[in-house]
Amino acid sequence: MIVRKLSLPLCLTCSALLASGASTATAQETNTQLYERYRAVVEAARGLRFKRAVPSAVLTPQKLQALRDADLARPREPEAPGPPEGPDPTEVAWKSLGLIPRVTKLAEAEEQDLKQSEGGFYLTDDGFAPFRKGTLVVIQRKRDDPTEVSAHELLHALHDQHFDLDAVRGGVPKTASGAPVFDATLADDAVEEGIATLIGGEIANRLANRPPEPPRDSPFAAKTWIAAKADFPYAAGAEFARAVRAAGGLSKLDALYRDPPRSSEQILHPERYLRKNRDLPSQVSVADPSTKLPGAWETLDVNTLGELGLGWLAGPRAAAGWDGDQYRVLRNTSTGQVLTVWALTFDTAADAAEARLALPLGPLLQGLPRDKRLAVRQRGRELFVVTGATEDQLEPALAALSASRVRKLPGDDDRWPPRKPPRDALARALEHAHSGTTVVRRGATRRAPGVRAGSFVLDPEGRELAEKALRGFEAQARRKRGGVKRLGAGRYALPEGTVVAYRDGVLRLSNRGTSKPLDALLARLESKAPPAPRPPTAGVVEALGRSSK
Repeated sequence: MIVRKLSLPLCLTCSALLASGASTATAQETNTQLYERYRAVVEAARGLRFKRAVPSAVLTPQKLQALRDADLARPREPEAPGPPEGPDPTEVAWKSLGLIPRVTKLAEAEEQDLKQSEGGFYLTDDGFAPFRKGTLVVIQRKRDDPTEVSAHELLHALHDQHFDLDAVRGGVPKTASGAPVFDATLADDAVEEGIATLIGGEIANRLANRPPEPPRDSPFAAKTWIAAKADFPYAAGAEFARAVRAAGGLSKLDALYRDPPRSSEQILHPERYLRKNRDLPSQVSVADPSTKLPGAWETLDVNTLGELGLGWLAGPRAAAGWDGDQYRVLRNTSTGQVLTVWALTFDTAADAAEARLALPLGPLLQGLPRDKRLAVRQRGRELFVVTGATEDQLEPALAALSASRVRKLPGDDDRWPPRKPPRDALARALEHAHSGTTVVRRGATRRAPGVRAGSFVLDPEGRELAEKALRGFEAQARRKRGGVKRLGAGRYALPEGTVVAYRDGVLRLSNRGTSKPLDALLARLESKAPPAPRPPTAGVVEALGRSSK
């Protein structure tokens, strides 16, 4: 883990992996024992030599916290009075998008997650007394492997001496307000933490005569968004570093600091970074709808979630076609109402349609306040999301979002070799929807059955696929196979609870009484092979959501 400017408690760029130490050194006794012990093996594994010794200290968690508390308590130059601090913009944004529960205090949750996983850190800037820039600190914990943590943090020190990690971080793209782009920051952290995790783990396994570790779990397997984004640089970063090293050796890892990935998409799919014509993230500028809405509004936050954030909200399969995004969080200065708009672009219109199906049915809907609305509109490869709006605000906000701009970067190539289409005719038909509406309503209570329904206007190819799917359902119903029941002309009940109806080019689906909206439909989409790229389809697709909890 890397620490930059510890002016606040636990002000870390990311949570740590494993840690401990076998030394009894106190915080006041920094020395080079860990450096001398592991220098040769770290240099050999990384293919770089240290330029100078690295001071280190080994602390108990209690001692580390005491030092942080003392650092907070020491006198500082008084700051000029400014306006009162408002809510954390990131916290407001993530709550409005359903990434974290509305009762969560983001700073407290991140601090708690850090305390549970923090194991060591390397300072790229002057830290709290007595530690200065270039110091390595290992935290003593019985559960952890001191060799792995020591090697991990020494790799940070080695990289800092060769590549200047603060300068690398300074190259991360910024938003209009000057804040680092969240998705690009994740990618930047994944390079440094991923290399240190991969090689540090290999060093520890080699010295302990242990077999290599299997590939790490997907970040989407985490229980919370906070844990997922904290673990991403380590787990996904290590697999990215493994792929880069396999493609070009250790020198290819060195090149990452000169030519870094700029999106979580490239970390999750290393081949999109490694190919000659890379799949670069498009730059999305989300429109500001505040002038089209009644009342006075202020912008709290503008940033990019990336494929990792979209995957957490819509599922990794629905997010795999991500090509760029940007959200804007607005707050009404009189009522305090929070309204969030989000513009996204995808590799193909089929990718956008799949995300459009999934987005209103997951955490995005869970984060919707009572009596507010959620809408997702598709325009070819683009999606426009409005959440937290009242009925009269919905259409003006959606109309304003159509002015959002997407700029492809020079050299971007999101064309991929044709891939095998899904075998399921119904899933294939849904890829050809070019307009329609999905409505999601919950029951009055948590236990009351909900109703989820969608209508999809299909293009000619989609109509053929839908008719093929219904012929299959008709055959199963006649033979009494597969649990399919015929409800009427062109209308069938599937065993998992989904009702399918088709007439005059319009496919309708509904699902009642399930805990996950349209779960059977999404299961079909999740299990299918990725669609082959196609030109954007025309038309507009909307998804409307309503919360009554």
